[in-house]
Formats: sequence, C-alpha cells, structure tokens
Amino acid sequence: MQYDITFTFFYSLTLLCIGSFISAFIHRWPLFCEYHWKKEAHDIVGLSFDEDQPPSFISGRSQCPKCHTQLSILELIPIVSYLIQLGKCRHCKKPISLSYLVTEIAALLLCLPLLFFKMSLFELILISSIFCCLLTITIFDYKHQWIPDELNGLLIILSLVLVLPNEVQTISSVYGILFGYGGIYLIRLFFLQIRKVEVIGLGDAKLLAGIGAWFGAFSISYIVFMASLFGIVAYIFHRQRQSAFGPYLCLSAYTFFWYQIL
Repeated sequence: MQYDITFTFFYSLTLLCIGSFISAFIHRWPLFCEYHWKKEAHDIVGLSFDEDQPPSFISGRSQCPKCHTQLSILELIPIVSYLIQLGKCRHCKKPISLSYLVTEIAALLLCLPLLFFKMSLFELILISSIFCCLLTITIFDYKHQWIPDELNGLLIILSLVLVLPNEVQTISSVYGILFGYGGIYLIRLFFLQIRKVEVIGLGDAKLLAGIGAWFGAFSISYIVFMASLFGIVAYIFHRQRQSAFGPYLCLSAYTFFWYQIL
C-alpha cells in the first residue's frame, strides 16, 4: 500500500503524540502503583492512609512535575513546545527532562521506516503499536527495573491479533508464548534452587512470551542469544553488576524484525 504526503504527515504526528503519551505513562504509572501499594499495606494492618491519589496516566490534566502547574494545549505540542520553551517550564523556569523530547523522537524514528515497506494499513497500525509498546517497556524497565504486566499483556494481545489471519502463524505464536515464558521461568527456577539467586524476573519471562507471540516459537533462541550479546556488550562498556534485561530483549526483537523484513 502506498501512502501519500497527507497520510505520512498525520501518521508522523500521531507517533509524536504517542511518544508524549509514553513519557506521561512512564512518569505517572509508578507513582500511581506506589500509592495503591501503600494504601493496600495500610489497609491490611488497619492503619489510616491520608495521601492524595496521584493522577493515573489516562486521567488528570498534564502538569509540570516541578511546580505542578497545569499545562495548556500549546505547552503539550510534541517537540515544538519543548523547543519554543528552550527546554524549560514556562511557569517555574526549571528544566524539563530531555527524556520527553527523546521519547517523542524515538517513537517517530522507530516507526516511520515502516512506510517504505509493503504492508496493509492493518499491519502498519499493529506493528507500529508493537514498536511503541516495546519502546515503552525499554524505557520503563531501564528507569524502574520492572515491567508492568499491563505492557506485557498489551504486547501479547497485539502480537496475536497481528498473526491471527494466518492459522500456521497463530499456532506458532501460541507455542512462542509457552516457550518464551517457560524458558525464562525454568532458568529463574534453576538459579533459585541451585544458587539461591534471582537472576532474572518474571517480567522478562512475560516480555519474551509477548515477543514469542509476535515471531513464533522458533524465534525464541535467536532473541535470547542476541539479547545476551547486547547485554555482554553493555556490561563491557558500563561495568554494571546488575541491569535490566528487558531493554536487550526489546532491542533483539527490533533487530530480528528488520532482519526478517530486509
């Protein structure tokens, strides 16, 4: 399917808005979850809990994280508002994290090349959504060292919907979910029993299940192998004793996708 300039413009604008939404999710979701965890803990032990509930990522007006002033629509325009305000809040003049700008640009650059390849609008929307989901997981896991089940669940659903028209791919995807989750789970269980160490979290197992749902069962070994190589390279340059494995799995998924399509 060929896309004209008008479609390309609105597709790009949508990606930038999604990138802005991703930034809001990454900032708000941990605060929202932490509030409910604290509230649940206080309820269990019978203590009162008086903290104000933070806004969820789908409710509440956007505000400056420093001065908490509500932002207008003009202050939320992706990229443009950041550049016009010179990377500072218009109200308190404090710097706005560069991660907002980087995330918006990353969402655009990751998905825009898809327009140069032959695929239906249905496939374009789903693959773009999967790319943005993986981007969210990458940043979230890197910053917070955990992957929300909501993101992994969304990845699995998007992947299954993508392959659903093809019966053979659908069966392979189901096995991909089982092998992806089961493989990581067994590795984790092995080290827990032998070394009494949790070397990898179940969030990574669910992530690999989502990637397996996308590419099928035969992709699992390649994805894990490439992710391990990326992790080794990162360790050589940064020398971190412990780091999130999710970003390397996501990078492997991107690499595997482009290897297949090219």
